[in-house]
Amino acid sequence: MKNELEFTKNLPDKEGYYWWTNFGEHTPTVLKVSIYGKGFYASNGEYEFEVCKPKIDKDPEMKVDGHYFGEEMWCYIEVPTMDGKTIEFDCY
Repeated sequence: MKNELEFTKNLPDKEGYYWWTNFGEHTPTVLKVSIYGKGFYASNGEYEFEVCKPKIDKDPEMKVDGHYFGEEMWCYIEVPTMDGKTIEFDCY
C-alpha cells in the first residue's frame, strides 16, 4: 500500500502534527498544531505562531524552488508509533 503525503497551501483545520514549510532557512519542520482560543497555534519547541494566511512579498527575487519565501505549505501527518508506543513530539 502506497502512502503519499503532499504539501498543500490549505491551512490546518484540526489539531495534530504537520510537516510545514515557508521556504525559509529552518524548514521544512514538524509542528504540533493545537487549538488556542478561537484559532490554531503551531509550535515545535523552538518557536510558535498563530496559524493564519501569511502576507507574501511576491518579489521575483524572493522565489525558492518555484515558491515565494514566506509562502506556507502544510502536510498533516499521523503520529508515529514504535513497538505500540506513541513517539512524543519532542523526539522528532
